[in-house]
Amino acid sequence: PDGDTAYLAALDVEKLRRKGSGIGLDALQASASWIARDCICSRSGKLKPITSPGCPGEMKLSLTQALCTEQGEAIVMFRMVVLRTRDNQDWRALGAPLVLRMDIGGKLVQQAELEKHFAWAVARSPQENPDEGNPVCWGVRVQQVLDFYTDIRDDLDKYCEAHKICLQDGPFKNHHVCAQDPCPFRPINKAKYDDHRGVPFVTAASLLTPGCAEQASVAPLVASTQLVVDRYIRPMTRGSGRSLALTMNQGRPLRCTAFVTHIWSEPFAEFLDTLHTSLDSRDAVFLSCFSIDQNSRTEPRLDSGILDCRSLPSFQAMRQAGKLVIAMDRDFKLLSRVWCDLEIAKARELRIPAFFWPHRGTDLAALEEAISQFDTSQASLSDISDESMLKMSLQESLSLFELQPGFRSSWELDPSSTAARNERFQRFIGDRIMTFARALGQVSDHRDFCSEQLRQMHAEHERKVSMESAMSEHTFRAEVMNGDLQELQQALASRDAEHPRQLDSFRGTLAEAEEKERDRLRIEGLLEAERANSARLAEQAEEKERD
Repeated sequence: PDGDTAYLAALDVEKLRRKGSGIGLDALQASASWIARDCICSRSGKLKPITSPGCPGEMKLSLTQALCTEQGEAIVMFRMVVLRTRDNQDWRALGAPLVLRMDIGGKLVQQAELEKHFAWAVARSPQENPDEGNPVCWGVRVQQVLDFYTDIRDDLDKYCEAHKICLQDGPFKNHHVCAQDPCPFRPINKAKYDDHRGVPFVTAASLLTPGCAEQASVAPLVASTQLVVDRYIRPMTRGSGRSLALTMNQGRPLRCTAFVTHIWSEPFAEFLDTLHTSLDSRDAVFLSCFSIDQNSRTEPRLDSGILDCRSLPSFQAMRQAGKLVIAMDRDFKLLSRVWCDLEIAKARELRIPAFFWPHRGTDLAALEEAISQFDTSQASLSDISDESMLKMSLQESLSLFELQPGFRSSWELDPSSTAARNERFQRFIGDRIMTFARALGQVSDHRDFCSEQLRQMHAEHERKVSMESAMSEHTFRAEVMNGDLQELQQALASRDAEHPRQLDSFRGTLAEAEEKERDRLRIEGLLEAERANSARLAEQAEEKERD
């Protein structure tokens, strides 16, 4: 039609898949939507106009180098699209797509080798035997999380710039305060124009009302994980009954290879920086904000008033994943969260390897000082109703820590005391910090320093420390058992030595009892004879009276 312009679009199939997975579209469906604009992979970043759409011809298109993977290959989809206006959402795809596997780096292997490599990759893939009912299959790839942040970053930054947060106790505590009137995210005071997405908010004018206690109690709004959950993850999954991880990987859930513990108050970008450093972008991980449905609450079971962790999906996933990553924030607030402490304690109790990864700006000396003063009884929880229950579970788990040689609390302290539990926790975290520091010091000496080398060295040091700890604990337990065995043998020998004396005493007592019994029988015989004699005399007396 007149006014329409035809273009050739070169689209990155992998980006199409990731963009569409969040809204339930496959790569082909996403290519027919306006969201495909973000997946254009031409070097210019623009569409290629088709000057003669009705005639055969030849077109040249340069692709961006960002497509090149480690294997030097990429999958590109070519589509004809028609645009009528300059609106970004004006996108109408025509005809069938053309999908090509591009040899960008000139390193593609032959078909036989490709099939062999593909079969090996499938065998090692975390998608093997997926089961959506199993929490360990609620994983999300690190790259998916990074792409998700890329998609929401602009909106997230604008939202934080336009809002503050109210900190004062009262009806508006933790409400987002619109810094402008009208708010850019509610330009018209009608519900259909509201883009706060269910997050409680209040205008700045409302806080300036005379007599209102919240007039000055506002602070900058941090783009934290909690905000990402409230503004993006929860609305995206509302009504689906599924987590964002299962939504993004619908029909092909990922089996987790690592469980990540972190706090939600940390800036999301800083957490992702730590996550990207500690794990490979292809790793499938269990993140509570992505892997658990944020619109439903799982009620934990209680066992004698203590939380039954076996009933919680997060602990089931951690047990099966077999690896814990502790993503420490720059302010060390993770240590003051009951949930995080309980996850660390459970990993120690279950012998799950724990890898400590601090924020890149962390002062390790300051962190060690903070850990030395840490008190598990002071850890807190946002949901006060669950705090006492979780604290009891944390104390129970810390009380089960194995006693180790050189562990002061095992000799001088009551194992169930707060001081003993604190020392156990501090020692475990301190060992993890030392493991990371050694790996970092060893890798930093290399000229070609990279995150992959640090991860490998960290894993090697953690393995050595775990083996040394296991051997040390085994030796210590053997010594304790040998000591108990010696005490038992001494007790048995003492009882064996006392046994003859006890037997003689028993025989004497028995002889005395027999002698007393004989005396009793003799006395009873005498009494019986006396009674018989008395009866005989009485009869004789009666006969005399009759005579």
